[in-house]
Amino acid sequence: MVRRWSKLLLLVKGDLFLWSVETKKIEQLTATAAAEHDPKFSPDGTMVSFRRGHELYTLEIASKKETRLTFDGGETRLNGMLDWVYPEELDLGTAHWWSPDSKSIVTCNLT
Repeated sequence: MVRRWSKLLLLVKGDLFLWSVETKKIEQLTATAAAEHDPKFSPDGTMVSFRRGHELYTLEIASKKETRLTFDGGETRLNGMLDWVYPEELDLGTAHWWSPDSKSIVTCNLT
């Protein structure tokens, strides 16, 4: 089975953009002073999750409604983010994942 993608999620200079393969148009999803990191489509393609600073967010693509999921991130709590040992030693590059039904996110909150 070949899976055909209709949209690409791009991270450009810290902001998120959506490029449509069909229309060849680009849409800016975020425009913030702080950079977004580790963006992911939800399995149903309607949402995007990402990190900003030490917090985890979702964004509904159609409305561009952003929801902050965590509020306690800082230098000693890394919400949805890995510290140095995981990528380097375990070849793990992310710390948040969507559920298959796109209704939940599981995360590693490292302290």
